[in-house]
Amino acid sequence: MRRPLCDINADGKLDKMEGENLMREVHSKFSDKEWNQDAFEAAFKQADTDNDGHIQKDELHAFLMVRAQEKGLIA
Repeated sequence: MRRPLCDINADGKLDKMEGENLMREVHSKFSDKEWNQDAFEAAFKQADTDNDGHIQKDELHAFLMVRAQEKGLIA
């Protein structure tokens, strides 16, 4: 299975640095607002549902699905 490019150390999850790198890369595609570090920190904490300091694939998927529903992108 191919690993995501954002998972720099190939451990199958995103640490805070990897998550921030990913979010900074895609931020302008999904928001017209300026980057906000506090908002990133809050979102990372919200996505990391088991509070282990990493975001696993299932946590990222669940977080993104909720965000997409909130923005009306999916039903």
